[in-house]
Amino acid sequence: MQVPVIIGILTTLLSNKMCTAEQLAEKYEISKRTVYRYLDVLSQAGVPLMVRHGRNGGWGIIDNYRLSSMYFTKDEYKRALLAVKSFSLQDDVTQSVADKLQGINREFDNVGSSEKLIVDGSAMEGLQEKITILQHALENNLTVSGEYHSKEGVTRRSLEPYSMIFKDGSWYVYCFCRLRNDFRYFKIARFAELHLEGERFIPRRFSVDVSLLSGVSKRTEYSDVILTVSGSALTEVEEWLGIGHVAKLGDDYVAKARLPIDDYLVGKLLSFGAKVKVESPEPLRNKIVEACTAVRETYGM
Repeated sequence: MQVPVIIGILTTLLSNKMCTAEQLAEKYEISKRTVYRYLDVLSQAGVPLMVRHGRNGGWGIIDNYRLSSMYFTKDEYKRALLAVKSFSLQDDVTQSVADKLQGINREFDNVGSSEKLIVDGSAMEGLQEKITILQHALENNLTVSGEYHSKEGVTRRSLEPYSMIFKDGSWYVYCFCRLRNDFRYFKIARFAELHLEGERFIPRRFSVDVSLLSGVSKRTEYSDVILTVSGSALTEVEEWLGIGHVAKLGDDYVAKARLPIDDYLVGKLLSFGAKVKVESPEPLRNKIVEACTAVRETYGM
């Protein structure tokens, strides 16, 4: 997977009304199939893509979306810029991508009240209704209410939504919580249901607390993961972790990466079946074994 090309496609779509897959394939010298795969990567990352069929159709991004400094963490931004600058094909397109990345405002310690990331739900199956409600609330400064499930239990919340943030594969909404009388992050997937209250609120002054934003995922343990990968799973693992994290070892391949040890990773590894084996860390190996045992018991085996 070529990160500079993905970022290039994003900037192209941001600067054009509509582009066809053929146009993107020609511009970046890749196949249409690769274009669709990279568009899917952008969609999974939360970029609100839209597609229009017929004459003057193609792919585009909704009008009220812009690439904010909140889209990247500080480390992610540096990594993306480094990837572009180190890309072997240093042509005008690559330089344009680097220039646009460098032009993003990097103020990580404070984000003004105008920072709103509005998205549609095309990339978030199962969250479509909640995303649509939040989008309308954000655009019109309307309160929402819903039943929120957390480790502390189930509570009913009345909220003033201010922004949505994509962090470590999940979407969060940053709101003023009237129950707690304070600004809080809420994981959108944890709302059992969400409704517009219809009350228009006067926006409060706010800033995104970066330490709190980072803390959203601090509970997740990260470890250096080593995998043995069979040749039949090589392409998929390379696309997942990046080619630089996979090396040839005998008849198989070895993959090394620092990953969050959570249920998503366990599910991802299980999806490979016997094609990928966890060598370390031991706690992750145990989680895989426990999950396999639970599956066998579920099927009475």
